[in-house]
Amino acid sequence: MNIAVHGSHDIASGQSREVFSVANNPGTYHQCRSFVGRQRKAEDIDSPKPILAARFNVIGIGGRIEQCVAQHGLLVRQYGEDAGVSSHNVMGSVCWALGFPDQARQHLLAGRQLAQRLAYPFLLVQNLWRSAVVLQCCGAITEMVGHLATLLREAEAIPFWHAGGVVLQGWTMTQQREEETGITFMRQGLQAWQATGAEVARPYYLTLLAQAYGMSGQVEEGLRSLDEAFQLVANTGERWWEIEIYRLYGELTLQSSVQSLESQEENQKAKVKSQKLPTPDL
Repeated sequence: MNIAVHGSHDIASGQSREVFSVANNPGTYHQCRSFVGRQRKAEDIDSPKPILAARFNVIGIGGRIEQCVAQHGLLVRQYGEDAGVSSHNVMGSVCWALGFPDQARQHLLAGRQLAQRLAYPFLLVQNLWRSAVVLQCCGAITEMVGHLATLLREAEAIPFWHAGGVVLQGWTMTQQREEETGITFMRQGLQAWQATGAEVARPYYLTLLAQAYGMSGQVEEGLRSLDEAFQLVANTGERWWEIEIYRLYGELTLQSSVQSLESQEENQKAKVKSQKLPTPDL
């Protein structure tokens, strides 16, 4: 973690990706680069080092929060990480991926309760976002809607997570037969997410958008979204949703072929019908 903190100037400018990845992963690198750059502009902070130190030293020094508070003051309360909350958050995602949705929810609930007890807003919205993602994967739309309402309220001052909440909110709309409105929300959320400089999770969002396009019959738009997702996976190495990109690409390709065949059949029927029409007497 000390490597990440001391190299934070380079991270914010898009350099030292290889060094940072030693301590973290490509997704964390892109999230942190976006977060530091955004906060430096918003708060006119000369150096992003204090923010990164506040966020990561809680874990880096073994979770001794008091020492971090003494060193970094309010920045820890705003942006701090806690090993307990982070572990529950990650285990929630891992348990879902291994096929244990009930255990995933238990970990995420425990993480949320701990984040609320610590009164760390950044940790809370992070947990709410992960919870919403797991609920989306489980197809628990009604429960997901409630989580997103809390997420959007709590993340109002945190553009990164708020944008993610808007994307997921749009997806829930598409599942409730509001495809047009939902797609608009998803596109707006994606634009806001990208405006922070973030690349992390964009393949996931683009896949959800492609699914929404497919549901509304806009198959070619969906395939274009998946092409963009594939390119991002190649550029960033973020592959946790890659298998779903391939699955949906096959589904939309088949849907496109069916639409093409149906269109050809309709054209052929129209042609045959026009040939059978009697010629009017003059």
